[in-house]
Amino acid sequence: MMFESDKILAKINVEIEVHLDDGSQFLGMVSVRQDQRVSELMNDERQFLPFQMPKGNVVILRKSLISKVVPLDQHIAYDKIKDPYEILGVARGISDEDLRQFYHKAVKENHPDKIEGAGLSPQYLDMATSRMVRINDAYERIVAMRQQAAAANDQESDTEPEPATQ
Repeated sequence: MMFESDKILAKINVEIEVHLDDGSQFLGMVSVRQDQRVSELMNDERQFLPFQMPKGNVVILRKSLISKVVPLDQHIAYDKIKDPYEILGVARGISDEDLRQFYHKAVKENHPDKIEGAGLSPQYLDMATSRMVRINDAYERIVAMRQQAAAANDQESDTEPEPATQ
């Protein structure tokens, strides 16, 4: 005899993007019950979670190392984020060289050719393409803002009056 509490709920796989505390990120899948959301899975009592990688292997991660999990079907209104520093996830005071290194790392990790070469689904490819557009736009805007600020500072210093000499 089967009791109501003994029923096993079917699980579904949800494609996700996982961001770790060290700044790295990856795409994968996590299994959740049909009546469960990914956020509930992240907030349960377990310390470790299994993630299925695109090639089928499973990686077990400690939850405390995960900074953010984004379900791929979740719509994030990146167009509402105006600050390019926020889009890239860098501090305003980052040096030009560190910004350039961060940009190149982000391009390397998110480039659509990398996703396509791994044989991932078109959904991953669309996501990577969209992310690259945002990364490139944010970087170009930061560089342009910094160049304008530098030009304005140069102009200001050229138009300042010379101190009076006696």
